[in-house]
Amino acid sequence: MPSASDRTGSPSSPLTPLEPVLDFARAWAGGDRLALIVSGSHASGEAVWAEHEGRRVSLSDLDVVAVVPDAAAKRAARERARAASDGLATRLLALGLAAPLEVGFHTPADLERMPARPATLELRRHGAVIEGDPSWLARVPTWSARDVSAEETLLLLENRGFELIGAECLRDRAGLAALQRRHAVLKTALDLAGIEALAAGEYPDGAAARVARARAHRDRDPAHEPPWDEALAWRAGVLTGDGGAAAEGELARTIAAWVGLWRRRVGDPGDPARPFAAIARVAARARARRRVREAV
Repeated sequence: MPSASDRTGSPSSPLTPLEPVLDFARAWAGGDRLALIVSGSHASGEAVWAEHEGRRVSLSDLDVVAVVPDAAAKRAARERARAASDGLATRLLALGLAAPLEVGFHTPADLERMPARPATLELRRHGAVIEGDPSWLARVPTWSARDVSAEETLLLLENRGFELIGAECLRDRAGLAALQRRHAVLKTALDLAGIEALAAGEYPDGAAARVARARAHRDRDPAHEPPWDEALAWRAGVLTGDGGAAAEGELARTIAAWVGLWRRRVGDPGDPARPFAAIARVAARARARRRVREAV
């Protein structure tokens, strides 16, 4: 595991290209920070990179857990992050991150009380301590998939509905926006496999394992499954580009799969001719606090 002395480990660390981005997290967390832990796809080795204007940029969110001494330090860190929000996306893109930098600020007690969510499972499994004592990771609760509530699983499904709405809004965009759109769709497709697993009290390690589990338990026509092969190839770097017409098919298949899973989860038969209506109902009923909470 990377140590504080080498920050992100060896020069070949997948986090090395994002060192300048991680400096934002360091600055926001403050000089008295206790640890920085990278989570999510950049920690697990499943982050997606793409070519944009002659250079490689990451399309995957960079998720960081910053451990700070106390509540006062947490408030100060949040304020520094808010103050830096204007124009942040442009600065991140210039540094190679074409996605959000998500930094959560936690006291030691917060870290030990992290709730049972998919993000917590991933943090415990794959978190990379890039600053501070590696033992900080051991303070993250050892939840299992069975501990993740039905509410959290439904929240993850709802949030992916918003991703699909965003992708639909970018239908006529080109360049980087088209790449980001395709990434959002294919990420959602993979997350549907994870949601199916969570609903059964399981959460295999890695996207490929979750897809394999979903396929083994599906009783529906394989022709109607989400674009899982394309999504796994995209994550592996085998499938590249904005996809053109193929991306439209990926979106349609993912929407159909999302709607089907939503209806099975909530018992909503819906209108087959209006697939986005189910997502719109989610948006209408979701309270603000639910829409801003992280589920992954």
